[in-house]
Amino acid sequence: MFGGLAGTPGIRGLANDYEMKDHDSRIMKLIILFFFCFLVQDAAGKSAVLIRGLFPGAEGQEVRLLIYEDLISKKTREADATIIDEHGGFGLSVHIDEAQPVVLRIMHARVSFYVEPGQRYLLTFDPADPGTYGQGGSQHPLRQDFSYDIQNEQEGVPGLNRLTSQLNYMVADYLDAYVAGNIRASHRHSLALFRAQADSAFLDVSNPFVVDYVRYYLAYLERALHARQEQALISTYLADRPVLYHHPMYVDFVRTVMSTYMFGGSRSIARRDLYDAVNRMECYHTLIETLRQDSLLENERFREYALLSGLQQMLTMNDFSNRRVVSILAQVVEQTKIPTHATIAENITKQYMALQPGTPAPEFVLYDHEGKTIELNDFQGRPLYLFYWASWCPVSMAEFGPMTILAHELGSAIDLIGIFIDHDDQAVLRFTQDNDLPFPLLHFGNDYRMLDKYQVRSVPHYLLIAPDGTIRSADFLSPSAGAAAMLQTILEQK
Repeated sequence: MFGGLAGTPGIRGLANDYEMKDHDSRIMKLIILFFFCFLVQDAAGKSAVLIRGLFPGAEGQEVRLLIYEDLISKKTREADATIIDEHGGFGLSVHIDEAQPVVLRIMHARVSFYVEPGQRYLLTFDPADPGTYGQGGSQHPLRQDFSYDIQNEQEGVPGLNRLTSQLNYMVADYLDAYVAGNIRASHRHSLALFRAQADSAFLDVSNPFVVDYVRYYLAYLERALHARQEQALISTYLADRPVLYHHPMYVDFVRTVMSTYMFGGSRSIARRDLYDAVNRMECYHTLIETLRQDSLLENERFREYALLSGLQQMLTMNDFSNRRVVSILAQVVEQTKIPTHATIAENITKQYMALQPGTPAPEFVLYDHEGKTIELNDFQGRPLYLFYWASWCPVSMAEFGPMTILAHELGSAIDLIGIFIDHDDQAVLRFTQDNDLPFPLLHFGNDYRMLDKYQVRSVPHYLLIAPDGTIRSADFLSPSAGAAAMLQTILEQK
């Protein structure tokens, strides 16, 4: 709601960055109604977080605010979105009930920071150069780092981002001074000295999020530097403590420790028993009982939470059946007593199943150089070879020749679409004018949500969609790597 009004003169005046026109009483009424809505929603148990920013050079670009539904699956949802106004300003809001990380998406960039209920934040970005929008770095990732400063607008209170950054810098200095040059040595003594230094630096900090951030970062270092056995780490930091679902350092520590403990570090959990519970019995309760044999996992909530982390890891392991792991996740959704765990299980499944072979391909709307729209439904009955390119990517440009040959060889049997992800939609016009292409070259219309749905994180990127509109392969070969031969094989199998 805040983001939707961010471009109006009233909100800019509210932010004290712009002059408010006295005659615009309607805007004032909207502002009053806006804050009334916040008060009503606060009474329901959640507080508003207000985020305003200044990003000169990015006027007219969309900025999206994402929050994590859970930190195991890393599934996000869009909480708010707005367009950066003609002055480079924007405003966003979200209602939360505890401190947690959030993400801003601006074009290909991801800007992450922490927010607390009821707080206000000001982000000031360095001026952007419109000529470099969308350009990646090495290996052509679709990532663009924007330099920015974040301030908590509550006077006299050091915010989460300042305090966590302070610890991050301290850890970096410690690793550089004591670990980097002697990685295989014992670091128990130096880590004990660093712990004392960190405890002293944050002695007067009472914010629970920061206290836990320090605790679990130090625990993470103990694990990474082999300063303490996993059994001792779990006993000290996890077994008898609350599960901190929205705390990133806690979740990272859990994932790191349990990734080895569950699959070989525990003296009470046999990997063979895990294998049988998944691949032979396909049973959630058998898995829970297997973990219950370890006295460090007696707590029912933590035991099931650890199991969810383990099930996600099983999806990456060759000796566990992915289909059966997904079935067990569905059993968790149906049988768990903890609603949060049902959500996590659902999210792990959704994240895993996205773009799996046989799942429906996400819808898209693309644009040719004349502005005509082309949609997924326009291509049916034949395989669709979808490829994402960028004019600033030399690897993409090097594939023009091989792709042209492929199109001449197989263009009568398959459909091909080249998608330019340049911020400037005139890139399509320039290439279609200068090249006689045997395949359509289209623009993505600056639809960054579509890139997210197709998990396009680098260019060039290739996909194959089956004639029925389902995913055949979300990571297909490039023309220069043998796509033509693979496509011919697929066509012959029909």
